[in-house]
Amino acid sequence: MTQIFRMFFDIAILRRGPQDLPASKILAWLVSACYLFVSAVQSGMRGWDVVTTLLLLLLDLGMQALWLWVLLVFFARRARFLQTFTAFIGVNVLLTVLDIAITGLQGMLGSAGSDAANPWQLVSLCIMLVSLGWVLQQALERSLMLCMALTLVIMLSIAYLAQVLVPGM
Repeated sequence: MTQIFRMFFDIAILRRGPQDLPASKILAWLVSACYLFVSAVQSGMRGWDVVTTLLLLLLDLGMQALWLWVLLVFFARRARFLQTFTAFIGVNVLLTVLDIAITGLQGMLGSAGSDAANPWQLVSLCIMLVSLGWVLQQALERSLMLCMALTLVIMLSIAYLAQVLVPGM
């Protein structure tokens, strides 16, 4: 287990890529379950109700899987889906845990403030764009800038759909 965690950490800090993960459906399911769990904790910290949380988490995970599959098919790398999906979601798990820890610490210190005045939000976004862009770059064999832009498109499309389905989010 620590070996897998270390692998995701190495991917997140750009030392390894999705190709270094085993192409395992079981691992993909386990990582997806971890992602749903940590994302539910994060949603709970935001005060979302259970139904909204469930809807948004399934939308989030499904949209990420769909986007990755479409991109890999478009760039003729479909065979890399399982490893890319696992790496993308695994890095998301690590970054979500980091976000939970920092947001919790900010809350304990009384420095959470509004989202607009919180520099962690911008730092978190930059880390996500680089780390998840790296996963795509390794899978698609395209430039990091293009893959960071694609990552941003994925994130924005999920946020837009969430807004449409749950107004006021």
